[in-house]
Amino acid sequence: MQLTRAYFAFLEVLFNSHITFVLNLDTNTFMHMVGSLESGLKGLDTSISSQVIVINLISIFLFSD
Repeated sequence: MQLTRAYFAFLEVLFNSHITFVLNLDTNTFMHMVGSLESGLKGLDTSISSQVIVINLISIFLFSD
């Protein structure tokens, strides 16, 4: 469980601080990251809120330009 929390916390920092870099990754890599967010959202651990934060960061970036 600690590894899962650390992974999603890492994604949160990555998407928050380096969103342009992440969005410029190749399609397969980006889709893998988004797929892992989807799996996290479907998981049973409700204490992991980073997935929602990351999805929000993507949305803000895409729709504010």
